[in-house]
Amino acid sequence: MLSLPGIRNELIQVLERLRVPEVLKTLGRMDQRLVSVERNTDTLPSIESHLASVDESTATLPDVLGEMHRMSAGVEEMRDAMVTIAELVPVLVELQATLVDLPETLSVLQTEMRSLQATVADLTEAVEPMGRVAARMPRRRRGAVTPVEDETG
Repeated sequence: MLSLPGIRNELIQVLERLRVPEVLKTLGRMDQRLVSVERNTDTLPSIESHLASVDESTATLPDVLGEMHRMSAGVEEMRDAMVTIAELVPVLVELQATLVDLPETLSVLQTEMRSLQATVADLTEAVEPMGRVAARMPRRRRGAVTPVEDETG
């Protein structure tokens, strides 16, 4: 027959073979960890509402990306235009240097044109009587003299 201390010892041996003390220690640690997990999962509703806010806030990002691509293309066009302008600057500087004297040149040209106009007017006035005389003269063909017709009939 087994005595109470013997039963106790045998029970302890069986429990040790079944690793009950380790299981009990592990259950104690799991209990502590579950408390920590519970604390950490308490914030999940808050995190979920923040994620919903993030979802709403980022909903326009595809449109923003499309707009950025469109603007990028516009910037490329502007860059190309600026390169063209930069290439034209030396030509424009040379043209500007040439045009500096243009107002004075135009003024001199205007004065000369007035003088030429006056000279042409004088020449026209001087040649007009000769034109009338020449109109009365007979016309010649290769050295031949044509008879002069009388204007009276």
